[in-house]
Amino acid sequence: MNTLPDPARVLPLLLRQPTEIIAEVLSWLEFKDLLTLRITNRALHQLIHHHEKSICTQYCKSLLERHPRLHLPPTWRGNQGGLVYVIQVDRQYHALQSLAATLSDRIVSKLTLAEPEKHKDEGKDWKRGKARLLHDRLFPALFYLNTFLESLYEIILEGDETFGTLEDSEYLGLKDIYGLDQQRMIEEQHACARDRIKDTSRAFKIFEGVCKARELNMSTQSKIYPFASIKRMIVARGLTPFAAVLDGDSTVAVRESMLNSIGEQVWQRRGCTPVEYRSSKLLSIHHFDTESGRTPSRAMARRSHKVVNRFIEQQDIWYRAAHAVLLRKGHRKQPVPDLSQWIRWVISENDDPDFELGPWDQPD
Repeated sequence: MNTLPDPARVLPLLLRQPTEIIAEVLSWLEFKDLLTLRITNRALHQLIHHHEKSICTQYCKSLLERHPRLHLPPTWRGNQGGLVYVIQVDRQYHALQSLAATLSDRIVSKLTLAEPEKHKDEGKDWKRGKARLLHDRLFPALFYLNTFLESLYEIILEGDETFGTLEDSEYLGLKDIYGLDQQRMIEEQHACARDRIKDTSRAFKIFEGVCKARELNMSTQSKIYPFASIKRMIVARGLTPFAAVLDGDSTVAVRESMLNSIGEQVWQRRGCTPVEYRSSKLLSIHHFDTESGRTPSRAMARRSHKVVNRFIEQQDIWYRAAHAVLLRKGHRKQPVPDLSQWIRWVISENDDPDFELGPWDQPD
């Protein structure tokens, strides 16, 4: 006996259900399925569109339930971002999860037990537990930092247009203005707490340390696109591409190929991709109109890549602005005085055997 429902009756039956049930059913579908449904016919398009805000809000709620430390700006909670935007958030989520795992695995691989023979059978499980502890601390900080980098890049693109008529030397002298903008983003746009600022600073230092261990520093350049340094790649593309670049199994050739690919994306993105603002208005001390996204005009975006790269190389992407905000919040110490000590504190548990943390930021 065939117990499967008649496909022709499923859609009318679904459309007659209460709104709460429809929203719950849709929240269980993959994003690619929702997009497919949305282009199937008018009824399904209206169904998805009507529940789009609820789907986005439910997704962000589930993120916060899985990661209580995660900080989502208001526009990431489904209020102003649509389904396509939340799909981008989901891709970033998985990429940054992978990056946090890569950083954690690198550090945990440098843990050694004082008496390895005594804990031989438990060693692997013990290290996996330590990697989870560190991952849970790094992932929310990397997620927040990536959001900050997106906002920073929007400001640099907008500023490149605003100051397009300045001489190169005048333009290069504006780095302190951007430092004030960074403070504004940390302090106002994200309403960032002291502990989150310190964790983000540590996560960024760990990222830089693992880059160093993979023989990459902020000034390392793509061989095919020499204007695209690692630092500029981070500003223009965020942290998400570096999960694959820093993977411990990737060879030098594979890593160079990946860097060339990111460099090409930096080339394509500047002056070609519309600036999509994440809020109704991104306040800044030197922008005249940030109400709507727009592509930088060709007349204003002709400044040489070499000059723009030099400008970004002068920027302190995070630390100075973060430290200035911490000082205003009453925290007088540098946020990352001894990173190895902080890592040991994060992964330490009461029943730990004696262990040591080796130099995780040095090339093997």
